Amino acid sequence: MVPKRGSFVSRPTVEDILEIYQIRTPLEATCARVAAELIEEDQLALLDRLVRAEQGRGPARSPDRSLRAAAQFHAVLYDCSRNQRMATLLVDLQNQVHRVRVLWPSTVARLNDTWVEHARIVDALRAHDGAEAERLMIDHLEKARLSTLNRILPSAGI
Repeated sequence: MVPKRGSFVSRPTVEDILEIYQIRTPLEATCARVAAELIEEDQLALLDRLVRAEQGRGPARSPDRSLRAAAQFHAVLYDCSRNQRMATLLVDLQNQVHRVRVLWPSTVARLNDTWVEHARIVDALRAHDGAEAERLMIDHLEKARLSTLNRILPSAGI
């Protein structure tokens, strides 16, 4: 809040993004591994519905709605871990990344890939293959990190 000027939302820096993903990637990969062991049929069904709905929208998808659905996808995984502390940390990190994504319209370019990656993660969860779910989550988050950084770097003047 700036007196007589209003409120401003700070833009995350490159360092912020690097720090967030440095913490989020191994933590969420662990979450995916644990989820593969503990996931229940109703949770798999919810993940399937989210993936099918967003893949079905294709180019007509709303970026805002799709980003909210992606956050919901990840939240279901966090719940599957049955580890409240890990889930709380991951939700906070997810919210910080979401702030970055909504600032750049080019987020739309990655949404198709995001839902393909989510579908593969669901396949690993359905197979109860913790190692594969973990590997796929690391790959997914690394691609998301690079995409986010590629959007920030040109505007950061680097």
